[in-house]
Amino acid sequence: MFFSDFDDFLRTKGKNIEDDILPQVYEIVSMCFDAAEPRLRVDPEYLKYFPFQLFGFDFLVDAEYKVVKHKHNVFVRVRACLSVHIHCNVVPLLV
Repeated sequence: MFFSDFDDFLRTKGKNIEDDILPQVYEIVSMCFDAAEPRLRVDPEYLKYFPFQLFGFDFLVDAEYKVVKHKHNVFVRVRACLSVHIHCNVVPLLV
């Protein structure tokens, strides 16, 4: 479901993404990064470059519109994930 579809659904219940869901999501993500911050630091003495990682978070929303974190992923090998070769092999399996 796309955000716009989910927001349309929430509005039928008197809720919306901006006010009722996203603040909870931001709080959860912030807590995750605060907890992991010491492990995410890059020591400039150790590395002469500053790598980056992409993080993906999956959330569930319960019947009371409470957001809970289902899981999170770290995309360490972004280049490999975006490779045309992978897309060509994986997409047919999913369709």
